[in-house]
Amino acid sequence: MGMRVRWPELELVLAVARAGSATAAARELEISQSTVSRRLADVEQRLGVRLFDRKAHRLLPTVEGAELVAAAEGMEGNVQAVLRRIVGREARPDGLVRVTAIAPIHRMLLPTYRAILAEHDKLELTLDTRYEPLRLHRGEADIALRITAAPPEGLFGRRVARFAYGLYRARGAPVSSSVIGYPPPRGDISNREWIATAVAEPRVRLRIGWDELHADAVHHGLGIAQVACMFGDLDPGIERVPGAPVEWGDSLWALTHESLRDSARIRVVLDAMLEALDALRPLIEGERAAASPSPITDRRSGATPR
Repeated sequence: MGMRVRWPELELVLAVARAGSATAAARELEISQSTVSRRLADVEQRLGVRLFDRKAHRLLPTVEGAELVAAAEGMEGNVQAVLRRIVGREARPDGLVRVTAIAPIHRMLLPTYRAILAEHDKLELTLDTRYEPLRLHRGEADIALRITAAPPEGLFGRRVARFAYGLYRARGAPVSSSVIGYPPPRGDISNREWIATAVAEPRVRLRIGWDELHADAVHHGLGIAQVACMFGDLDPGIERVPGAPVEWGDSLWALTHESLRDSARIRVVLDAMLEALDALRPLIEGERAAASPSPITDRRSGATPR
């Protein structure tokens, strides 16, 4: 009798390979770390090979492990492709639609979600707010609002807007040399040259990992900070630092998998989201400032975008 490896065991091997540790894989699979370690050891014992080596506090696939991971990814991809084709044949906007985006984007779209659910009583929504992007090709989400310079191939959708960032201070306050930055590994300040256009000797005294909280910190007088204009321009307690240029970041894309583009439930939700996001484009791109518009430069090239 040949050796048998069941799909749950292959799924476990995939999770460990993708997460890099038994602990992270356990969170992904919603089981205990000890269960992951025990099941992995059992698979290795039955196959008679080591599937992972520990290097620099990470579990990395061995040659044999990489072969098994590649085979498992192929099986997973085939199943997901079949499921997408089956789901994509639906004619009515019924069922569940899973949307992944950062929480601030979901917050802006809540009125749109309310309208969608009010019009389509057999439709359900699940909103995911994790910062790490869910993979559409693996069926982890149906629609993704992704912040990127260019989306992966095989997805359907379009660019919505390009994020603009301003340098903000508490409204009416003098320009402070105290800058609100980021903790490692992101770095204190994303663009020191840009900050230096308004502050001669910037000094980072507060580091915050969550972008939206930067605007709140500025509001409470903790210093100046780079803030996405869609946050800063809606907060009456903060304002752009006079003379500081607006900086461009990556773009916001609304995407689904190519095989789902004709699904009725996907089209209903995606079309409504795109209409709402088009109306929000001036806010995202920094055109709704309380003060007069500042010069706009590109963080990569220094050129004015067209």
